[in-house]
Amino acid sequence: SGFADGEAKTVQINKNGNIYEFRMVVKTGIEQEQEYIDAGKLVSAELSSNVFNGAQVDVHFCDKNLKTLKVLTMGRNKNFNGVQLFYTSTITETEANLLGNYLINSGFADGNEKTVQINKNGNTYEFRMTVETGIEQDQEYINTGKLASAEFSSNVFNGAQVDIHLCDENFNTLKV
Repeated sequence: SGFADGEAKTVQINKNGNIYEFRMVVKTGIEQEQEYIDAGKLVSAELSSNVFNGAQVDVHFCDKNLKTLKVLTMGRNKNFNGVQLFYTSTITETEANLLGNYLINSGFADGNEKTVQINKNGNTYEFRMTVETGIEQDQEYINTGKLASAEFSSNVFNGAQVDIHLCDENFNTLKV
């Protein structure tokens, strides 16, 4: 992946129950910088997908003694016909499977690579989808998102509110 680039780094792998921990020493203060937090979340997702067969991987930013300063997680994930579906601890595996199967049956999961995340905030489900910057301004795309919100609510989540978040590649919301 390019992580081992010849520069000295200290990392540790640990397993705590069913969760893998990728622990790495960082310079003091980096654990507060959004750029590095976003990068750590992506490392979590990539390790989960490419190394640990979809298991949850938490990235720990640590001090020089491997004491945890900050824990980052992208959540668990599953692949549904090209759609990489990440789901947080607020979502059950059953809910993730229901959504993933709906994405296949609706044609959204069409074999082309897409990255989405489902989260629950209170009683509201958040369907977060990475999009190219600028598309969040496209009214036709926004209307399609509103339609998807209603379909997810009625066909997957028993009428609960579903907000669609159009996000950058780090799952930062561009538009709800």
